[in-house]
Amino acid sequence: MKILLFSLNSRYIHVTPAPYCLCAGVFAYAKEKHEVRVVDATVNDDPKRLLALLEEARADVYAFPTYIWNVSQVTSLVSRLKEAHPEVRVVLGGPEVSYDVAHFFAETQADYILSGEGELPFALLADALAQGREPLEIPGCSFRRANGETVISSPYIAEEDPPSPISAGYAEALQGRIAYVEGSRGCPFSCAFCLSGRTGGVRFFSLDRVKKDILALVKGGSRTVKFIDRTFNADRKRARELFSYLLAERGKAIPIDVCFHFEIAGELLEEETLSLLKTAPKGYFQMEIGLQTFHKDTLRAIHRSDHTEGLCASVKELLSYGNIHTHLDLIAGLPLEDLSAFESSFDTAFSLRPHMLQLGFLKLLRGAPLREERSTYPCTFTERPPYTVVSTPCLSESDLAALHLVEIGCDRLYNSRRYLKTVERVLECGAFTPFALFRLAGETLSRLPQGYTLNDEVDTLLSLLSSSVSADALRDAMKADFVESNSSCRIPPALRENGDTYKKREREIDALYPPKRGLRRSLVLLSTGEALLAEYGGKDPVTGRYISRLIK
Repeated sequence: MKILLFSLNSRYIHVTPAPYCLCAGVFAYAKEKHEVRVVDATVNDDPKRLLALLEEARADVYAFPTYIWNVSQVTSLVSRLKEAHPEVRVVLGGPEVSYDVAHFFAETQADYILSGEGELPFALLADALAQGREPLEIPGCSFRRANGETVISSPYIAEEDPPSPISAGYAEALQGRIAYVEGSRGCPFSCAFCLSGRTGGVRFFSLDRVKKDILALVKGGSRTVKFIDRTFNADRKRARELFSYLLAERGKAIPIDVCFHFEIAGELLEEETLSLLKTAPKGYFQMEIGLQTFHKDTLRAIHRSDHTEGLCASVKELLSYGNIHTHLDLIAGLPLEDLSAFESSFDTAFSLRPHMLQLGFLKLLRGAPLREERSTYPCTFTERPPYTVVSTPCLSESDLAALHLVEIGCDRLYNSRRYLKTVERVLECGAFTPFALFRLAGETLSRLPQGYTLNDEVDTLLSLLSSSVSADALRDAMKADFVESNSSCRIPPALRENGDTYKKREREIDALYPPKRGLRRSLVLLSTGEALLAEYGGKDPVTGRYISRLIK
């Protein structure tokens, strides 16, 4: 039988391993002979092109991994495909459909829906279809009978390690794009906003399998490898073993320009792991830590333990090493957290000075307790994906709109890495908390016309912040930020120097520090009489900034 696994990724650079996992499952478990092909596309592709790709395959069975980012496009494609070719069989799977099967049978023309893990069920379903029989005893497989009746099954959780997607050509298909590797499934936590805790705890794959997968991915050309384990350090000893392996193989089996990304629980970082991470080469590891909130009542409501003090200490220690890019996450819209409480969480998180502080907004995922237990967690959210919270008993729509402005301000000033010294200079003056500063910046920048330029942004920020810090200090900080974050060598008009003074100083510095051939650089003069010189030979892999030299 001819099978097409059709994956709609969020972006070209991101290639989910899911269809390759299903393909590997067919290779490992199916008894019948099947011709299986994987096609990767993106949600931004022309729908006509996508339909053409489906029709060109002339498959008997079409399977679609389904997520909140692609469910709308998948539903539309399935409808158009079935309208043109009603005889084909359509299978949906993935987290978006696993916990609301009846809804998706009512809203789509899918013939089969696989809930939970799919490697074994998909292989068994392929055999059943090839043999012309109903998939009655296939775990996790729900289906629609010819008379319209639906048979619903519970999500399937495997007991054994699934076959690796590497066996189905995942590494070769990436062609240097971001690679995803899986070392475990499930999560030790049961957060009310998440689905990972519904898989019955954590199941770890063999270390030999994980190591082989890593080597195959980097050999295939991928230079960013992301572990998709929900809590990479759930088993701290195992995590240390993998960290040690990656450190030992760098420059040997693993090229030195590869970096690895992990999602970890900050409260599970202990001295032994921190000591090991301290030895990592700069930029080799990246960490993402989901703080979500520091509000104690909210932590209890969403079934998270309160390890605030230890978590902050561990994260601060990790950041002090300066060798690992660290990304912290907060979620706005969680139960019992009002605007004031969220502001406190935000300022606490910012005080750690992560390399990125992402302010996300609660998504009411299908199957998550926050969505299913509406009387316990009352709130309103968008009916269409990604089901973002609109209001809660503690946050009005206007409160959430204000938080979106904080998000804009934080992204533009801090997460962009463009105004780090400006932010610090303004905060030193004590006129703003971080939350208040980013809210004001978000309000102001969001009023600029669409397509505004960097010059417009600089002019706006100078005007906005001049009342809280001296003009000279503000301009000095912005000059430093500009030369360290922008290699264009073009200084915005508002930050440019007196031409004659600048040229004289430039000649003096050129004599002391002769320009290197082929290497661009920028020079700015500070109000103190000092100068900053930045050479653009390469960004710091952790901060994303260039290094500048202060010249007296």
